[in-house]
Amino acid sequence: MNYCVALLEEQALLPEDRAKLVRQRDRFERALRALVKEGIEDGSVVPCDPKLAIFVILGAMNWVAKWFKPSGAWKPQQITLALGQIFERTLSSVPVTALATDVGMLPVAGVQEFSRPLSLAKRSTGFVGASRTAPYKKIKAGGK
Repeated sequence: MNYCVALLEEQALLPEDRAKLVRQRDRFERALRALVKEGIEDGSVVPCDPKLAIFVILGAMNWVAKWFKPSGAWKPQQITLALGQIFERTLSSVPVTALATDVGMLPVAGVQEFSRPLSLAKRSTGFVGASRTAPYKKIKAGGK
């Protein structure tokens, strides 16, 4: 069902716009897969299929728009932090031992909201849970 909706949305674009969107999407996905491969090579990411890992993460991120309600109990920053922890735990070679048991209790302060896309050429920072060191300590991506 959702595949059909996505297909219909993509098909609603003019051919030249659709082609541009597909090129941008593919370039973005390749860059993310390269980042996962780099992490596998440096040991910060567990060995995995980078293409599948990125498809799973992007699928989960894109689905948030289907269930998130601004009037709900969770703030966007809390969802950002909780999803980041889940993705980090999924791919990290040294995962946290626990995840948030109540997303609504996660801190809102300190979670950045980005007004423009981050460059994949730069290693971004992420947040990890308390089981590594201090609660929600900011560390380099990949846990190192």
